[in-house]
Amino acid sequence: MGYSAKEPLVVRLSERRRLSKGEGKEVCELLLEADESIPYQCGDWLAVLAGNPSREVERLLGLFRADGEELVTVRGEKISLRQAFSERLSIGQVPRSLAEALLPYCIEEKRKVLELNLVGDFATSVGGLSVADFLEIFMGKNVSPTPVLPALKPLQPRLYSIASSPLLRPNGLRLVVTTSTYVASNGELRCGISSSYLNRRLAIGERLRCYPIRTHFRLPENSMADVIMVGPGAGIAPFVGFLEQRWAERDGGKTIGRNWLFFGDRHRATDFIFEEELADYQRSGILNRLDLAFSRDQDQKFYVQDRIRERGEELSRWLTAGAHFYVCGDGKRMAKDVEVALTEILMCHGGKIGPAAEETVAAMKRDRRYQLDVY
Repeated sequence: MGYSAKEPLVVRLSERRRLSKGEGKEVCELLLEADESIPYQCGDWLAVLAGNPSREVERLLGLFRADGEELVTVRGEKISLRQAFSERLSIGQVPRSLAEALLPYCIEEKRKVLELNLVGDFATSVGGLSVADFLEIFMGKNVSPTPVLPALKPLQPRLYSIASSPLLRPNGLRLVVTTSTYVASNGELRCGISSSYLNRRLAIGERLRCYPIRTHFRLPENSMADVIMVGPGAGIAPFVGFLEQRWAERDGGKTIGRNWLFFGDRHRATDFIFEEELADYQRSGILNRLDLAFSRDQDQKFYVQDRIRERGEELSRWLTAGAHFYVCGDGKRMAKDVEVALTEILMCHGGKIGPAAEETVAAMKRDRRYQLDVY
């Protein structure tokens, strides 16, 4: 069966475990279960239809002087106002369309401010404000839903890399979720809607609407091929799924290739997630090499791309023998820095000169031997 936003899969949260330690970044492992098999493969994403925070929903209902049971039409469907704010409409970030819709309803002083915001960098001017914040500032306590509801965007699903194998969890899957935080314009620390929903608000046993999304981030078809994985932070998610898959394949009688993981974060003491599980994979012979880079555990910052350079000679031998190379995580800096390091390794240890090394990397991408899952 296929799933989509219109016909989502319903799963329940069976277990949640905090992976990070200390007072810093919050990273959790979530185990989700369904009553039927879930059609996914290692490397796929899960689109999560998270609910909005009840605090923000109640603020909006208070501004509208509504009890929430009033019927409204959202995208052609009649639902309660509470359901619209809880499940269907995005009430976190303020869309430009809302500001444009409110212009005729503002008093002159507020209208001038709003017009200036629209002429300038609107996203920056409303950065950190929720829809409720925005309405309080520009509309006060007399807000009508008439101009507001059509101007709000649909609540979009959030995508997470699935961190498990269907061979071991046919009716379930695992996610790795980092709680995102930001500071609102009033100085209040707030959390991302989806990540806080999964890590804090969703109760054990409670149901969650979601659907798998097929990707091209795949293990080699040949199980005997070697695999090199680079996944700092929550970027490790698909790779613990890859290791589950290789474990299950070996137990099923297949011969599997070698597996090498590069993992890093800020501090080993607080951020080494899946430490025990990775140790088990090492002892079992599934994980042949594990290289770590904790950037803040020494005076000089040290990242996975630096560790890759250190292991350049051995890594070049793996690649020459046909290893597949995978990167998951930050696409703005980390993934680019890793590609630079890989190109340098091919030049220093692979006998490639300048453009030849770059073409080798490009050819690996074309042949699906170099795959990216970045955000």
